[in-house]
Amino acid sequence: MHIPEEKLEKAQNAGAPVYIQVGISPLTDSAGGRQVGFTWRNIGTKTIKYLIIETSLINQVGDDITCSIGYSGSVRFTGPVKPNETRRGDSASKCYDVPPSTLIVDRLTVVYMDDSQEIFNRDELQEIGALHPDS
Repeated sequence: MHIPEEKLEKAQNAGAPVYIQVGISPLTDSAGGRQVGFTWRNIGTKTIKYLIIETSLINQVGDDITCSIGYSGSVRFTGPVKPNETRRGDSASKCYDVPPSTLIVDRLTVVYMDDSQEIFNRDELQEIGALHPDS
């Protein structure tokens, strides 16, 4: 996944410490599972120790849904990740029996090397433009 520079600049100007792209693979494995992938960049000024992304699945009318086989909904990336560095990774669990466009980021926790942290909810992430697409 490519992170668009104009989106990064907008989020950085709004005070976002990171910019995240989330995607569910359109391809399924032999059991119908879809991999959830994350690409993110540290656009802040401090080195990140941990990035914790909490997600949920929703249907086309916005109701919460669950996978037939336990998608955990949380992924933790371990740094250090210096300013302007980009990371990519997949969740440890897969989504089963869900369309590829139903994942939303509910909460983001950024823990810095000095153990200070910032926590953002879904509305705050959308407001500062830290997510792509605007999920």
